[in-house]
Amino acid sequence: MHNNQGKKILVLTLMIFSVVVGYSQNVHISLTKKGDRLSATLNDNNLDKSFVIRKSNISDSNYFNVAVSDEVINGDWKRIFFIHNSADSDVATLQTMSDGFYRISLKELSEKLQAGKEYYLYTIAQPNDPKKAMLVRVARILICKIVIED
Repeated sequence: MHNNQGKKILVLTLMIFSVVVGYSQNVHISLTKKGDRLSATLNDNNLDKSFVIRKSNISDSNYFNVAVSDEVINGDWKRIFFIHNSADSDVATLQTMSDGFYRISLKELSEKLQAGKEYYLYTIAQPNDPKKAMLVRVARILICKIVIED
């Protein structure tokens, strides 16, 4: 029984180490939408970064895009980007289009977001396997504040 506890502690330590190593990289993130761009890294304090979306400029073919570069992530893990409101409730999740590229339609986003309210774009990296994901507590990282204007 004592040996089994030691194995559990070792596995947990290795999982925590892999999360820390995954976040210690200088991963670059670029957010774009028609004509606007914002850059951030996972190591930055992104509290002062804001991305403005004007509802009056939204069309069916416009997207809110996130591109990730310089990331080395274990193939058993995935990155997720999501938007929360100021009450910390989930509002939307960006679709994974390909490795390092995520997006959501601005039209879809504008239906979920209200002008004058503040929202927050976060990211996490978590295991693809749902059983492993339940064992690991990952920290979400703020990328920027999203401001919606009419």
